Amino acid sequence: MAISCTIIEDLDQYVTCSINNNGDIMYITIVYAKCHVHLREELWDNIKNFAEGNTSPWMVVGDFNFIIDLEENKGGVAHNISKSMAFINCILDSGLIDLGYSCSPFTWCNGCEPRRRIWARLDRALANSEWIQAFAETSIENLVRTSSDHSPLLISISNPQTEPKKYFRFLDFWTKQQGFMQVVEDAWKIQVEGGPMWKFYFKLKNVCKRLSYWSNNTIGNIFDKNKELQSKLEEL
Repeated sequence: MAISCTIIEDLDQYVTCSINNNGDIMYITIVYAKCHVHLREELWDNIKNFAEGNTSPWMVVGDFNFIIDLEENKGGVAHNISKSMAFINCILDSGLIDLGYSCSPFTWCNGCEPRRRIWARLDRALANSEWIQAFAETSIENLVRTSSDHSPLLISISNPQTEPKKYFRFLDFWTKQQGFMQVVEDAWKIQVEGGPMWKFYFKLKNVCKRLSYWSNNTIGNIFDKNKELQSKLEEL
């Protein structure tokens, strides 16, 4: 097996490598985002620009210094989700998907005494659809912190022993199913107290949960059905 790795971009906040695996090209971008919010704007723009011209498998992994869900933070002042919108939009615009994780839900700790301690998931791995198609069994394990305030991430293409946390994915065919709009409307009508951004975040999260429940109970697991049909096709 002939594998070669070439650095094609080496900037302050990330390094992108081109990996040639017997003629198959893939890319990995290793991120170390700056601490100040305004300095990360260039990083988000560069990620989106790379995504526009790329059709090969691509993983983006590292310390993004941001959370994308309120559940990814514990302790300290409540996080304002509006501060994460630039990062969230970068993920969406780039067609990237969070690969989830197993083990600890947090990858960073400030190391303070218990009453001042803060935990957060600042490190993650994202991938485009081409990567997921090529390496469907990619898993991320958040290892134990040792000498650093961050946990190392162990990336593997084999299934982990523990079930990884899975993230919501919207399926286009849902919109053509009977009852879809009713589920969305009922979920969005939930009463929420707080500021506009908090209301939007909570309503959107509620819609995701309701759609997942509705799909599993009325349509079933389409991924298992797809595998069954593929097996039948192979038999034929």
